[in-house]
Amino acid sequence: MTLRLKILQGTWYRDYELMDPKELAKRPHIAESFISFYPLRYIEFSKFPLTIGRQETNMIVLDDPNVSRIHARIIEKKTNGNEYYIQDLGSSKGIKVLSKKPQPKQEDELIRIGPGDKIILGATILEVLPSE
Repeated sequence: MTLRLKILQGTWYRDYELMDPKELAKRPHIAESFISFYPLRYIEFSKFPLTIGRQETNMIVLDDPNVSRIHARIIEKKTNGNEYYIQDLGSSKGIKVLSKKPQPKQEDELIRIGPGDKIILGATILEVLPSE
């Protein structure tokens, strides 16, 4: 299974589609996780955990000064099918998930994410899309 994300507000640090294959090869943490780039800024990931932040060592690098260097991580749990969870890694601005599902009260807890959920990190908004 893969996790598909679309950026609704903000920008990826770079367009992964345009990244030179030699440059991708130098960054195995991106190359192994990254599957494909879709029109309208969709990206699918298949290797977990993946981290999100401003620092280039993250699998999802965001160009947002309101995002911490290593802001959050997404993990996959294979229980009843594949489930994805996001966790704040002690960022100064935190994360917010807009979902109809109940949210945990403590910052360090995992928050389940699924299709239709919107993840807010700083001024960036990501949407979780259904996998095909």
